[in-house]
Amino acid sequence: MKNLLYLYLFVSVLVLNVTSLPFDDLDDKWEKFKVDHNRKYNETENIRRKKIFMETLEYIEAHNKKAKDGLASYGLAVNKFADWTDEEKRQMLRPDNFPDP
Repeated sequence: MKNLLYLYLFVSVLVLNVTSLPFDDLDDKWEKFKVDHNRKYNETENIRRKKIFMETLEYIEAHNKKAKDGLASYGLAVNKFADWTDEEKRQMLRPDNFPDP
């Protein structure tokens, strides 16, 4: 009985460690992104931007899997816009944001 309890405890700790790895990795990617692109957010904005970043990262990884499987002809990577909303990207690309030639 005692051995069974130790086994249960060991497996529980192992499962907790394994399931926490992806989240730690994602947190590390978010922190690296903020350093690489000089992002500084208050707590509320950090939560919002991190969520956008995670969604972008998920999209990039899904697309790159398709590219690896031959279902897409190009790959994607994280860039300085990875924490921007689609609306922010559209606003940036509006013609009135560019100077006349």
